[in-house]
Amino acid sequence: MRKKLPGFAAAFTRLDPGQRAQVISDRPGPYFTRFLAELLGPESAYSYRMAESLTRFAVLPCAPYLGLPELGPLLQAWTDNGQSLMASEMPQNAVVLYQSTAHLRPLDAPLWRNFVERVRNVVPVDEPYYRYTQLAAALGM
Repeated sequence: MRKKLPGFAAAFTRLDPGQRAQVISDRPGPYFTRFLAELLGPESAYSYRMAESLTRFAVLPCAPYLGLPELGPLLQAWTDNGQSLMASEMPQNAVVLYQSTAHLRPLDAPLWRNFVERVRNVVPVDEPYYRYTQLAAALGM
């Protein structure tokens, strides 16, 4: 991507989060995986709906290109930002992400287990939907 479009990297980083997600959505690939964790952080995913949109248009389309070095920080950003963690679409999005990163099995298992454990430490027991129970079941937890 950078070789085809000189100046692309600088221009991309100047875009707002929604615009970055749209660019990624138009042409998902390995180049963009380095930006995904930042997109789920509090500065980009500043609301529940924004977290869902960024996940739908950037994170999930890039899932097949993720490696372990990108997955760990992405899952950490997801749990660190309450807007990402507690948005209504995010528990199902986590299941889709897990299914879409099957190419990382079994080496990704500790990252996913840590993700679910962090969720369980943050989300109250009386909020079962936001405890990512479907993902935990898929992990055998």
